[in-house]
Amino acid sequence: MNSITDPVTIDLDDVRQTILSNIMETAMAPLLNDLGPSLGGGKMLRSRLILAIGQATEINQETLLANAAAVEMLQSASLLHDDVIDGGVVRRGKPALWVKHGSKGAILMGDFLVSRTVGLVQAFNPQFVSMLIETIQEMCETEALQEFLVDDENRNWETCVSIARSKTGSLFGYAAACCHHDPDADLTHALREAGYQLGTAYQLADDLLDASDASQSSDKTLGTDRLTNKLTAATLNEQTDWNDAVKSISAYVDAAHEKLKAWPRVQEAWDRFVEQDVQPVIDQFTACSKNENAA
Repeated sequence: MNSITDPVTIDLDDVRQTILSNIMETAMAPLLNDLGPSLGGGKMLRSRLILAIGQATEINQETLLANAAAVEMLQSASLLHDDVIDGGVVRRGKPALWVKHGSKGAILMGDFLVSRTVGLVQAFNPQFVSMLIETIQEMCETEALQEFLVDDENRNWETCVSIARSKTGSLFGYAAACCHHDPDADLTHALREAGYQLGTAYQLADDLLDASDASQSSDKTLGTDRLTNKLTAATLNEQTDWNDAVKSISAYVDAAHEKLKAWPRVQEAWDRFVEQDVQPVIDQFTACSKNENAA
């Protein structure tokens, strides 16, 4: 097992290769070309988080790589389902999988990736299986809540934040937590909550992007939230000032930082990851939405 002083030598290409190798072991191997845009593409922020925090925790590289691949597969599964639900025809700059293989194909492939995710965690990080299952349950429950149970009485900013925290923050939280080997440790709990906070900020910014006219600079279909009247930060423009929304997003980023103050080395790695990988994306999303509001 690598010590805390060992450098992390794996990178995103290693994560992508782990994902592809995992699929190659299955009957779905012939579909790898079609799955390409859905696997190991996009920003891979959750994988980047795991690799970044792995430099500051006592986790061996084999487990670190498996964790990153598992989180990325689960995220890809959720996007396959989201594109069907929202009618998004572009994902990561390519046609969404359902466009070629139909809604049933995309849903089944998403389910398949979830199953591979659980298997990978069971094989390399079994003590985190319970947390992974909690995360999947929270993600699914929130998607269903957003679709079926949001009405005029709870269409407000607080509900938007709650949805963002559970839908996106939960997976960021798991990604951060699994960077430590002990699921019951104080550091693990702090990392998980920091991930929740950061994921909430990211989702709120992504919600704002959906309302913008930035489709040419985006790698996915925009505007679906308004078309489907889905409750997000973008569909509450009449109730929420843009500047207040951005301040709220910044507050969640700051809260994530504060959660790790008892572990300076981990906090330093966290701050570097946020500065280099997350904050530029949030700034881009909010800038696009600001331009839309000003138009």
